Amino acid sequence: AGGAGGQGKAVLEQVGATARKLKGNGGDYTEGQVNAELGTSLSKLKEAMLRERVRKELARIDGVTSQPRKGGYALVIDGPSLRAALSEETKMLFLTVSVRCKAVMCCRVTPSQKALVTLLVKDNMPGQITLAIGDGANDVSMIQAAHIGVGIRGKEGQQAVLAADYALPRFSFLERLLLIHGRWSYNRIGTMVCYFFYKNITFAMVLFWFALDNAFSAQALYDDGYQSLYNVVFTSLPVMVFAVFDRDLEPEVVQAHPELYSSGQWNVRFNKRRFGTFILGSIVHSLLLYYVTVHATDLNVSDQDGAPQGLWGSGTVVLTSVIITVNAVVGLHTRSWSWVHWLFYLGSVGVWFLFLLAYHSVTPGGFLAFDTSDNIYYLFFEMASSALYWLTVLLVCVVCVAPILAYKYVLEEYYPGIDDYYRRVVARPQDFPGETVRVVLKPAADKPKRPPPEQP
Repeated sequence: AGGAGGQGKAVLEQVGATARKLKGNGGDYTEGQVNAELGTSLSKLKEAMLRERVRKELARIDGVTSQPRKGGYALVIDGPSLRAALSEETKMLFLTVSVRCKAVMCCRVTPSQKALVTLLVKDNMPGQITLAIGDGANDVSMIQAAHIGVGIRGKEGQQAVLAADYALPRFSFLERLLLIHGRWSYNRIGTMVCYFFYKNITFAMVLFWFALDNAFSAQALYDDGYQSLYNVVFTSLPVMVFAVFDRDLEPEVVQAHPELYSSGQWNVRFNKRRFGTFILGSIVHSLLLYYVTVHATDLNVSDQDGAPQGLWGSGTVVLTSVIITVNAVVGLHTRSWSWVHWLFYLGSVGVWFLFLLAYHSVTPGGFLAFDTSDNIYYLFFEMASSALYWLTVLLVCVVCVAPILAYKYVLEEYYPGIDDYYRRVVARPQDFPGETVRVVLKPAADKPKRPPPEQP
């Protein structure tokens, strides 16, 4: 008991007090009550001694693991020791030691202990994502405590599957879920979130620059029909297609090179720097889209009467350039192209022009018409017959897209990331003879060998 420290001394004092109490009032207690009191005190004493031993052992392991070694360390802990390690006095020391180890194995533990270990990492290591995987009802609390829960459908029932975020028929499929689909999903969502802010800030900031010119008079630059359908029709489908179908590398390559998964661990696709780049790009593009368009249309003749472009004509030209530019930007971030991408990327721009044809053909106050004041009736037909409209749209879009194209070329050609490197390996394997053997691609069908010529 002397080795149990302060907790052991406190328990011994409690045992002594209980013994004196029972001795002084022995007639008031039955034999069962006496045994219960002594058993409770003995359990507390054993628990205090266990906690002290675990604390000393963790302190010793902490000193050992503070010195790195080749191969790293592994920690194995059983259920009773884990219960003591998760106490308030030692749980942070246990977490420190565990983080230094490459693997921590907790054996013979209860369901609540599984959840406590998960919460220990989740609550005390901000920025880290926890994943729990299990196949039975005893894993449900751990699965629910983690950020991401994976349930395996097996012989132990469906409880783990019903409580999990993802369900797998086999444990071996976890590798593909993380390294391939998890990596693809992170890359897509990280870019998609940044792009959503980019395209909407670009749309809104154009109106802000226009408000500076009209002294914040609340005059609209876009027609109401344009604003209503911008996010619903003209720019929604391309980003959805990107978020579902885009993938930078084939699954065989990703699975053969697990180091590609590090882009998500280092938060390459969604960080403050990359998000700020998109925001800055949206502000710069809005400046170009508004001022270049307005000055080009205002200082040039736009019709056969020699008049410059009006307010609604300039707004139509601006929004045409905005829609083409934002759809071109999502195309520049697309890594894999198929007929689905071409259909929806170009189709969204085509729908805009079809909308202009139909919308500007409706007489003011006509069926389903937004424009009841004859602002844009037949306007597109007059604009489309002028080369100024098409040249202005072409100029503004090129000015906005060309710097992004140049930036991406310099970044990927001279400062490539790990994913850029392996895309080069796949595209030009002859330039990387040392890497081609590691790239797992589908082998070509062997050609049948020709039979040897018959000897005369």
